[in-house]
Amino acid sequence: KDYVTKVLLHGMTGPIDGVTYGGLMASMGSNDDDWISGVLTYIRRAWSNGADTISKHDVRNVRKKNEDRKKPWTQEELQL
Repeated sequence: KDYVTKVLLHGMTGPIDGVTYGGLMASMGSNDDDWISGVLTYIRRAWSNGADTISKHDVRNVRKKNEDRKKPWTQEELQL
């Protein structure tokens, strides 16, 4: 849950699994926790996936833990 929440809150840059894409995934952190949780839950449950929901409380916790972050994440950072 934290991985995808961090990406939506701060964006992502750099190669992903060795593939470099043009540009970066933009941060959506200006949206409120309810919006973020709704988008992430939709993505995680769509297309016959059965992943758990992400609550606005989950988003709030990740946002608070990373409140000083100002740049997009890299795959390497997220895998630590």
